[in-house]
Amino acid sequence: MSVQNAGIKALAKIGKPAVKPLILALKTGVSPGNRPQKFIEKALAAIKDVQGFEPLVAILKEEEPYVRQKMVEILQKVDDPSLIDYLIPLLKDKNAWVRQNFASLMRGRKDVRVIPYLTELLNDNDPNVQIEAILALADIKNPQVVEPLISALKDENIDVRWTAIVSLGKIKDSRSVEPLIVTLKDKNSRVRENAAIMLGEIGDTRAIEPLTALLNDENPQVREMAKYALIKIKFQSY
Repeated sequence: MSVQNAGIKALAKIGKPAVKPLILALKTGVSPGNRPQKFIEKALAAIKDVQGFEPLVAILKEEEPYVRQKMVEILQKVDDPSLIDYLIPLLKDKNAWVRQNFASLMRGRKDVRVIPYLTELLNDNDPNVQIEAILALADIKNPQVVEPLISALKDENIDVRWTAIVSLGKIKDSRSVEPLIVTLKDKNSRVRENAAIMLGEIGDTRAIEPLTALLNDENPQVREMAKYALIKIKFQSY
C-alpha cells in the first residue's frame, strides 16, 4: 500500500476531524478513476458523525462538476434523516446546479418531510431542477405528491410535462386521470404519446373515449400508443 493510500485510510478512522483534509484531497489532489480517489470517497462516506454533514454539504456548491457529482454519490449513501436539515438551505442557492443537487439527493429517500421543498422546486426557472424534483416526488409515492405532479402537467417545458406524465402513470392515482386526459390534446406529439401510454397503465375506463378520439391523431406513433392503451384498458376491465 502506498504512503498516500495509507494516509487516506488513517484519516477515515479519525472521523469528523478528518473531513476537511479528505475534502481537500477530493478537490485538488486526486484524479478521477484512480485508487486514492476511491479511498477518499469511502472514507468520507464512512464518517457518520452528524457534525460532519455541514462541510460535506458545502462541497455541493463547488464549481467543479466532477467534485459535486462525487459528493452527491457519497451523500446518497447516507441514510441518517438529519442530513435533510443540512440540505434545505440549498433550495435558495443562486446556482441551478446546487438546487438540482438538493432534488437529486431526495431521490429514493421517501421522506414526506421534503414534499413541500420539492414542490417549491417545481416552480424553479431551470427545467433540470424541475425534472429532478418531479422524479424525487415520484419516488416518495405518497398521496400528497399527486397534486403537485398534476400542476407540472401545465409547465411550458416539454421535458417537464413529459416527466410529470410518466411519474403520474407510475403512481396510478385516480386523481391524475382527468388531467392526463387533457394532455392528450397537448401540442407536442411526444407528450400526447406518453399520456396515452400512462393512461393505459392506469387502466381507468374514463380514458376510453378520449383515447378513441386519439386514433385519428396526425402522428402515427401517437395513434399506435392510443391503440395500445385502449387494448390494455379493455383487457384490465374484464
